[in-house]
Amino acid sequence: MTAFAKDARGVAVLGGMRCTPEAIRRKLSNANERNKGNVISVQAELWLPGDSRDDVVLRASVGLKNGQVMVAMVNSLYTAGFSLTLELSDGANPNHHHVEFGSDVSDEAVERLIGCFGEPEPNPAKGMK
Repeated sequence: MTAFAKDARGVAVLGGMRCTPEAIRRKLSNANERNKGNVISVQAELWLPGDSRDDVVLRASVGLKNGQVMVAMVNSLYTAGFSLTLELSDGANPNHHHVEFGSDVSDEAVERLIGCFGEPEPNPAKGMK
C-alpha cells in the first residue's frame, strides 16, 4: 500500500485520456454514478532514492492497459488543493488512488487539476502485468 504525506515525492499517473475539462467532467460524473464521490482515479507511487523519473512512472503505470498516460507530481496535486486517498475496492491495483475534489467541482478546480498533469506520453508499462 502506498500512502502519501503532503510533502512526499511521488507521481500520479492518469491513464487513457487527455486532460480536457470535458474528459474530467465525464470522469467525475462516472465516479458519482458509482457512488464514489467527486474523484478521479489515478495510480500513484513514491519516488524512491535512486529512482529516475522513468523508474517511478513505470511502477505507477503497471496494470494500465492504455497506450498513453499523463503524469503529475503528487505534491502538485496537494498544492492545487486536492487530496489523494488510497482506494483498493473492486479489485483495483495496489497503487490505485482517488484524487479527491471535495465539494469544489467548479471550472476553476477542473483547470487546477489539468494544470497538474503534463502532456500525454507513451505508457511505459503497456503490455506488462
